[in-house]
Amino acid sequence: MSRFDFKMARMFHKNWMVSFRLYMKGHRNMPDEKLFSHEDCEFGKWFYSTGMMEYGDLPEMKSLEKAHVRLHADVRDIVALKDSHGNEAKINRLIERVERASEEMHAILDDIEKKDK
Repeated sequence: MSRFDFKMARMFHKNWMVSFRLYMKGHRNMPDEKLFSHEDCEFGKWFYSTGMMEYGDLPEMKSLEKAHVRLHADVRDIVALKDSHGNEAKINRLIERVERASEEMHAILDDIEKKDK
């Protein structure tokens, strides 16, 4: 049995995405550090502890980290644009990138989990 709880990783990220979507609808329901920081969200805390201890040597972990860092960077840009009443088209493109990064993270987790079996 895996020591790395892939179900928990997916749940942390899924819950964050739900909170992000609510945030985008005007519900300021998440502290900024969890919204903006890839290290302070629940997935990030877990990734940099258990995840890296168990699978840090796999190249997929670097890909997962890149997608996760990119996701949070895009969120910082989205919020900055929204707060300054920036370009709505650019905001929408960044939201699409966040969604793609989220999907990519799930796919990479699937790949890592398959290697663990």
